Amino acid sequence: EREIRGWAAPAGDAVAAVLVSIDGHVLVAEVGRLRPDVARVRPSAPSALRSGWVAEVDLRSFDGREIVIDAYVVRDSGLVDQLPRRIAKVVATRLAHFVSPRDDDEVAADFAPVQGVALSSEPVARVELFVNGQPAGPARLYAEPSPEVDVRSIPWSGVAAFSSLVDVRRFEPGERVSITGTVTSLSGAATPVMPARVVVGAPSVAPFDAAAVEHLRETIARVAVPRATNARDTRLVMVTHDLGLGGGQLYLTELARQLQHRVSWPMLVITQRDGALRGSLEDAGIAVHVCGDFPLGDPVAYESKLLELATVVRDFGGNIVLSNTMLAAIGADLARRVDLPSVLAIHESYGFDEFFAVGYPPGTPHPVVRDQIHAALTHSAAVVFEADSTRMLYEVEGDPRRFVTVRYGVPVDEIEEYVKATDQSDLRRRHGLPEDATILLCMGTIEPRKAQAMLASSFADVATRHPEAMLVMVGDRDDIYCRALRTLIDTLGLADRVHLVPIVDDTRPWYRMADVLVSASDLESMPRSILEAMAYGLPVVAARAFGVAEIVEDEVTGWLFEPRDAAALGQALDRVLGLPAHVRREVAGAASELVRERHDSSGYGAAYERLLSGLAVDPGTPPADLLRSC
Repeated sequence: EREIRGWAAPAGDAVAAVLVSIDGHVLVAEVGRLRPDVARVRPSAPSALRSGWVAEVDLRSFDGREIVIDAYVVRDSGLVDQLPRRIAKVVATRLAHFVSPRDDDEVAADFAPVQGVALSSEPVARVELFVNGQPAGPARLYAEPSPEVDVRSIPWSGVAAFSSLVDVRRFEPGERVSITGTVTSLSGAATPVMPARVVVGAPSVAPFDAAAVEHLRETIARVAVPRATNARDTRLVMVTHDLGLGGGQLYLTELARQLQHRVSWPMLVITQRDGALRGSLEDAGIAVHVCGDFPLGDPVAYESKLLELATVVRDFGGNIVLSNTMLAAIGADLARRVDLPSVLAIHESYGFDEFFAVGYPPGTPHPVVRDQIHAALTHSAAVVFEADSTRMLYEVEGDPRRFVTVRYGVPVDEIEEYVKATDQSDLRRRHGLPEDATILLCMGTIEPRKAQAMLASSFADVATRHPEAMLVMVGDRDDIYCRALRTLIDTLGLADRVHLVPIVDDTRPWYRMADVLVSASDLESMPRSILEAMAYGLPVVAARAFGVAEIVEDEVTGWLFEPRDAAALGQALDRVLGLPAHVRREVAGAASELVRERHDSSGYGAAYERLLSGLAVDPGTPPADLLRSC
């Protein structure tokens, strides 16, 4: 069974009926379906908004055959238009099903990655997943090419694909598990996802040279590194995963800048990947060592990399290590091995086990390496988080007295100076944007977790009601997801209303030109983009993800909606765009005041100065004691 769908918007006339002929069998279609994409490209046609039609047909008897489809549009005036003939082959398919895993597949006894397709005659609002009937949370909607989805045949099919991780750790190897789901459309119609009945597999461990690992560990332990005797002697080593333009990377560079204003410590940054931020660090007199990948899949390679890093730290004379993000947790293990104080700053909003399931191939890191990283986490002198909600994910992994929240910050004074020195209208003219538009800004690298595809689909649902609104997404790059997002935007008829902007070094003009920031991301700890937007005086519409709700209070400092829910996002956009401008300004004012009081970068710079200098001399000091006066 399937639906045949299309649209008809004759100029100056209304549609009375649509007749569909399939190999000579005539059906009467249902007319009047919403098609905002047609309304945008044919604004002069009065019936364009409700130009959609759908005919339900049982195609099971045609399986494997080619069929001829004709459609006739009957106007109110009595005129009949024949639409272009289509010839199609009928292939059995399921409208909502899992692409992986499938029946009888084996999944690891950990977090199982799930992907699926949920085709519908109207936009998908959300997909809820279940494991043996128990809720497993909502799936992520995203635009990504799939052989089972022709994004041009259904305007919103770019968000018909879904993905998630489902937790199967509670099941024993050999157990059979049923993964199911429910697709809910914008109208509230529910469609079940065909179940996948899988088998939980036994963990496999790759062999390794235990003698070589032990020899390397003994060698690392003999690397002699100095210890600080007073705070003035602090020599800081910062380990990070990447120096490209991103939230975690900017966190590190802003912190280094703040520390330089306060102390004269020598600093070294060790990174596995080079990037645009290296120049600014070196210009500030901070040494940078690019070491290549952190190998986590093989214990011998991992220990060899640790030995390399230990000699770099020894030669620099480092006496305290700050590891920036869980992706750089090898830095915390390095500190543990050479008996230096360690501060691990965790930005990721995943628990320890789920983090590795998300970021690495199956079986990575090797269980032996994973145990070392976990030991480093539990032995760090301090583990720092940007948000309380993320900290609580990790407190079960170690001594909670060592786990502290240090509020992230942005340079509020510099932002306010930029706002005073620039004119919004002038910037819009220079960037080719309408001066009278209401510009929604989405700031951040375009990737599935940040949900720009869902945002585009939800914007399409409200754009006709708010013709003054435009959506600007800054963070485009040339990858499969971004290319699929561009196709989705074109298919939705939004090319003139949605602008994709490449990743930029200077984000200031885009904040200054915007009226509202939208963050649809379903995974955030304390997003820099939201803090920056508040400092620029923008109201914020954001998914209620982890630490976001700690800075955005609904209707006070912004507006919140549930993550991974396109209907909720659309309602939030509709609500905010429908508000008088003075109401948005009042909310933006409250948000700006909050950031100035609690999230200026000088505040977290002072907190880290006290934390690092105190722990460099006495790693046993409770971090909360060092931070109490900050």
